[in-house]
Amino acid sequence: MDTKLKESEQDFRSLIDEAPIMLWMSGTDARCVFFNKPWLDCTELSQREQMGQDWVARIHPEDRERCVNQYLVAFKSRVNFTLEYWLMRKDGAYRWLLHNGVPRYGADGAFLGYIGTCVDFTDRKDAEEQLRAVSAQLINAQEMERYHIGQKLHDDLAERITAVSIGLTRLSQKYDGNANLAADFDDLQRQASAICKDVVQFSYQLRPATLECLGLPAALRDLCHHATNHERVVVFAQSENLPRLPKDVSASLHHIAQEALRNALTHSGATYIHVQLTASSTTVRLSVKDNGCGFVMGSITKHGFGLSGMSERMRNSGGRLSITSKPGRGTSVTATLPLMQSVEAISRS
Repeated sequence: MDTKLKESEQDFRSLIDEAPIMLWMSGTDARCVFFNKPWLDCTELSQREQMGQDWVARIHPEDRERCVNQYLVAFKSRVNFTLEYWLMRKDGAYRWLLHNGVPRYGADGAFLGYIGTCVDFTDRKDAEEQLRAVSAQLINAQEMERYHIGQKLHDDLAERITAVSIGLTRLSQKYDGNANLAADFDDLQRQASAICKDVVQFSYQLRPATLECLGLPAALRDLCHHATNHERVVVFAQSENLPRLPKDVSASLHHIAQEALRNALTHSGATYIHVQLTASSTTVRLSVKDNGCGFVMGSITKHGFGLSGMSERMRNSGGRLSITSKPGRGTSVTATLPLMQSVEAISRS
């Protein structure tokens, strides 16, 4: 009987060691008591060395405290958990691991500890970073093109229309004796002036000078100021000690604010709009909330409200966009972008 039990246990351990995934188990004290061969091959440590050293010691210092806290909170509550972190191999190289764990119980329902898996997803993570870098380059190229178009509109086309407007004014004065002709010239002059204002405004949207010179908070404050009139109030607020934001982050969030405000002004009938910019050491968040009519989520075409463009911009920038709305209760648009990704990548390499 003992022989069969030992053979069965050996067969089970052999099966576990041949599994194409890293497996681990912990006891009731939260310390790990078993690692299968793929895990040991990853760290190049023996079972005794690995358990003596503990898996935590191999986690990158910037990930260690977060992972330990999440693990202990899950362990105390006896719930499933998922972690992402960098684990150091014996040669000193770091690999991205996706670490999952679930509580395990005996036949009598007694808590025995945890069992879980680890998957090396470094290649996928690297591919995501490369894709994000390409997306960032694409966004930068788009911003440069917008800048040049805006500059051309402002410095060339607007000036030429202004010259035409001045010429029409002179002609109106020259034919002042002919009331009908003078009136036609005056009408053309007003149209030219209106077109010039629209071109300048469009140029500003493409190339906001305030954003370039003074940064995102000043540009958002200016945007809110121009959107305020006798029908509505648009307020801007920012967190204290806001860090200097990268140009690509500032440009992306400014475009989100422009589109969200345009939607609110055009469709919501809001009398109050609140724009807020906050940041932590790892993320920056922009929110645009209005007290307008709202809408049923999913009932409005994305293209018509510009939501697809905002979502695409956030996705290409590695960020998230969330939109909540209910009829009669306004709409909230929140865009969140990560900060310091490149610094983290350099410090871990």
